Amino acid sequence: MLDGNFGLLKGFILLGLGLAVAVGLAGTGKPPQRESAAANATPSSYAAGPSEVVIERAADGHFWVEGEVNGEAVQFLIDTGASHVILTQEDAERAGFHLSEQDFTVSYATANGRAAAAPVRLAELAVGDISVANVVAAVNGAPLPQSLLGMSFLERLAGFEAAGDRLILKR
Repeated sequence: MLDGNFGLLKGFILLGLGLAVAVGLAGTGKPPQRESAAANATPSSYAAGPSEVVIERAADGHFWVEGEVNGEAVQFLIDTGASHVILTQEDAERAGFHLSEQDFTVSYATANGRAAAAPVRLAELAVGDISVANVVAAVNGAPLPQSLLGMSFLERLAGFEAAGDRLILKR
């Protein structure tokens, strides 16, 4: 499904997911819970013009955004340390990915040990008025409290920048 460059990208998945888990563990000493993350992180974004989406920092200090994967709503934690978009198994299923155990062919290290992922390509990933086609992603094989909007989406934009309590995505 992916070209030969995915081997190099596996390392970046390892780093990004490891950092995301480590950040989650640092605050409380235990993994963040999906329910509490959703309660504290109501996505707040708005179109600042035809080519920008502005995302407000949530009360938990993170940038959360509601996006669409293949037309299905997904709440993302924006993670510039994640090399790829990483979907939870639940979000992937809603977006039309029906994976079997054999699809989880990529192994990576996290703060909780090794985990498997299934490499996928998203036909479309949209955040506000910004839409990107054919996005490299992975479905996490272990429980993940939320999907991550990583660099495989962000690097395809004209740019993005953090300005105070706002993250600005530019088409």
